[in-house]
Parts: sequence; C-alpha cells; structure tokens
Amino acid sequence: MSSIDKFNQCCQNFHKETEDAFNKLINIELQASYTFQSMALYYDRDNVSLRGFCKFFSNLSEYQLIQAEKLMGYLNLRGANIELSDIQKPTQRLWPNAVDAMKEAQCLQQEINQSLVDINGLATNHNDPQCRNFVYAEFLKTQMETLQEFDDHLRRLKRVGTGVGVYLYDKRLWTKSSRAGKLIYKGYHILARMKSLCVGS
Repeated sequence: MSSIDKFNQCCQNFHKETEDAFNKLINIELQASYTFQSMALYYDRDNVSLRGFCKFFSNLSEYQLIQAEKLMGYLNLRGANIELSDIQKPTQRLWPNAVDAMKEAQCLQQEINQSLVDINGLATNHNDPQCRNFVYAEFLKTQMETLQEFDDHLRRLKRVGTGVGVYLYDKRLWTKSSRAGKLIYKGYHILARMKSLCVGS
C-alpha cells in the first residue's frame, strides 16, 4: 500500500499488488480498443467494404474503452493511483483474413480474462471481498459469454470459407444484433449508474 494514501478509508485492504494489476488491465483494455478500431477502419475501407465486420469491431473498440473507464473509476473510488502506460500499435495494419482478425480479437479477450482472474485471486489473497465482488459482477460474468461468442464466430467463419461465405457472414453481422452491441449498451448503463451514485454521495 505504499502508493496509496494510508489515511484514505476507501483503501482498506486494497493492496499495492491489486492496484498494479488493475493498472495493467487498464492498459490491456486500451490496447484492445486500439486494435479493434484498427480492424474496424480496415473493414470500412472502400476497397474492402465489409460493413458488418466494421460495425462488430467498432462496437468492441467502444466497449473496451467503457471497460477501461469503469476500471479507472473504481481505482479512484478506492483511493488508488491510476498509472497509464504507453499503448503499442496493433500487430498489423491490414486484416484481409477475417479468421485471423477474429483470432487476434479472441487472444486479446483471453488476455483480458486472465488479468481479471489474476485480480480476483489477488483480492482473495489480500482479503478484499469488495474488490472480488466488483470484478465478478461487472466483468467476469460477461467475459465468459464474450469468449464463447468468439468461439462461435471462429467456428462459423471457418465453416463458411472465403469469398461469398465471408460476404454472407458480413451481412449476418450487420443485420443481427451482436453481443458486442448489447454489451456496449449495458456498459453505458452501468457507467451512468456509477456516476450518478458518485454525484449523489
């Protein structure tokens, strides 16, 4: 607890290890948002024109920003320090293979999930049930559903193949309500609720 004001009662049982893990996760969330935005912009190009994939990855990018802001809000609530790190550029600029793009997105989500599991473990070790409840209720419950969604997308994309198959799958992403869009709406709702509680306190 060296970097946290020991006189702040919100810091009770909020360990420095947990604070560092939160800051690491914030960086991962922002990195994921940056990468998803890169994917969205690629699929929106005039010589690619896959609007469904563009919408899907754009929604994901926005959702990761919401998650990062929620994490930062929680650190402030607990009287901890927010330490923003450099965001690296995406591993590639072009995403011509939809399966590869979905695999990269899935890897980022798995990294986020592992960080959440690590934080949950730290909260348990440092006797911080409030932090553990926050991570589970606001992140882990929906994260497993998100990972399942990516598994479904990958299986379907491999099944439809390239060419016309990707075009038809793009139409499916555009016309049907994706899980990402629902998560964004839920994220805005939760964030608005948290802010209203802060204002009312």
